[in-house]
Amino acid sequence: MNLHLPTVQLALEAQAPLSIHEGRATRLSVLEGTVWITEEGRFEDFFVNAGQDIVLQGRGRAVLLADRNARIEVRSAEPVVVKSGSNWLSRLKTTLFPSHGNSQGERALTVF
Repeated sequence: MNLHLPTVQLALEAQAPLSIHEGRATRLSVLEGTVWITEEGRFEDFFVNAGQDIVLQGRGRAVLLADRNARIEVRSAEPVVVKSGSNWLSRLKTTLFPSHGNSQGERALTVF
């Protein structure tokens, strides 16, 4: 079964990093502000302005940081394939409702 995950909008507070783990094929659209994005395994960083988007390429961690408050939209660039018997509902819940903090002051978003 292929699922098209809903779009999630997030507010990024100035200087509060957001980590996305295993975000390959995740499309990030900047709705307001400018966001700096770096990914494990990529040699370049990106500054994405309002009205622009980027598709994450890496399988590791991506870090997003806004110098001023910003708003982004996160969605899958590809449909998610769900295998029969997999725990897809709890994975979807984790994707839509990520933890709101960790010991390093970062918010984490896991995309499957």
